[in-house]
Amino acid sequence: MPAVLVTAGIALLSLWENPQLPPSIAADDKIAHGLMYMCLAVAWLVPIQVHLRKRKLLLLTYCAVWACVTAYGVLMEMLQLLYPYPNRRDGRCICRRRRCAGGTCHLSHPRLNSPFPDEAAKYNPFPLSAPLYDIALSFLYRTRLRKNLALLDHYGSAEEAWKHLDEPNMQSSWERAEREMEWAEAHGIRIWTLADEAYPYRLRQCPDRPVLLYSKGNVRPSDGHVVSIVGTRRPTERGVELTQHLVHDLHDRLESVTIVSGGAYGIDIAAHRTAIKEGIPTIIVPAHGLDRIYPYNHRPEAVASLEHGGLLTEFPSGTEPMPAYFVQRNRIVAGLADAVVVVESRERGGSLITAQMAADYSRDLFAFPGRPSDPSSLGCNQLINRHKAQLIDGADDLIEAMGWKTRTEVSQPVQTQLIGLMDDLTPTQQTILTKLQEAEEGMHINLLVMELELPYSDVSSDLMLLELQGLVRSLPGGIYRFSSR
Repeated sequence: MPAVLVTAGIALLSLWENPQLPPSIAADDKIAHGLMYMCLAVAWLVPIQVHLRKRKLLLLTYCAVWACVTAYGVLMEMLQLLYPYPNRRDGRCICRRRRCAGGTCHLSHPRLNSPFPDEAAKYNPFPLSAPLYDIALSFLYRTRLRKNLALLDHYGSAEEAWKHLDEPNMQSSWERAEREMEWAEAHGIRIWTLADEAYPYRLRQCPDRPVLLYSKGNVRPSDGHVVSIVGTRRPTERGVELTQHLVHDLHDRLESVTIVSGGAYGIDIAAHRTAIKEGIPTIIVPAHGLDRIYPYNHRPEAVASLEHGGLLTEFPSGTEPMPAYFVQRNRIVAGLADAVVVVESRERGGSLITAQMAADYSRDLFAFPGRPSDPSSLGCNQLINRHKAQLIDGADDLIEAMGWKTRTEVSQPVQTQLIGLMDDLTPTQQTILTKLQEAEEGMHINLLVMELELPYSDVSSDLMLLELQGLVRSLPGGIYRFSSR
């Protein structure tokens, strides 16, 4: 009977409403804790019946188990009273063992802890340049990306679009944007908008490009050659070795290369680890906000990537890794890259989704072949057999197919490269070639038409002839770049 009274007292204690808690959370806690301890008090009545039947061993076992449960309950209640808001290093906000609704906290304690160490803030050399209108618009049309893009294209800016809208959730979206802005400033998060000149130009060419990007670290997605490496989460030893050799050889042969992947188990994390080991910039594209790391045991790699590269995502803080978000982030992995490499893939999987997106974006797609009987190579063999991906055995095949210059190749001046070629080209073609030589990142065909003041059809035909001669390379989005033969 004393045990029953003690447990009943704990139940009454749990029904006491903590004034620091909001009413909704406090009410939930009262009901949950009250029912739990009332059931526990009733459960203590069972030993009385067991004792009457003189089953001592069963009685001792039962009492020992419930004594441990009661002690655990008392300890948890005391800890909740002394430390009601424990800190979590994985970035999740917990209020009485409950996550904050909508990614925001109703309490006065810090809303979210960054999963990165405090010294990681030095790896954010960029200023925060995103206006509140862009963030608010992204929350208002979070599940309607094409609607958001159409408004930005029509009005020219997020601020102008916001002034012409009349939606029921505009006030809540604006308040959420203000909190997101404060959190980004406090944790060194850079926010990229479509109006930002530093927005990745490769990703800008995609029809379903994100309207906002959140980055942590020294992320420079437009520098040098960008290669996305994807594959299965359950790779073979051969797949891991192929990934390591590919990243090592790319770094050994190219002046500048950035490795992009999703940070998942298997091929993804193997690519990131090798890039970090070789000192190559690597960009992790997670399927959640930057207030957490998933999987959490990949946190050392995420922190190590901040110095040369970092994390890049379209999801705001408070976004948990849901299955649909992994498919959504795959388009960023494909859109950021010049080339996408599938190392190993089963017959179905996320890497094949990324490969299909890369093909839709007109990205160069490559795959390593494997044995027909190997389940981890069925997806790669399928891509090769259907002529969706080009077969490669290593970095040399990739570099040759892309037409990239290696470290050993001596780059010649423009005038030297054009000697012997000018006699075979028309004056218009010579002018086009000279302009493309001066533009390191290439030029859009519309810009060439404007500068040359020639008909679109004439410039297009000259570009095609130059491309057939190997002097010009066509890139997705109508971009043309000079290419040495």
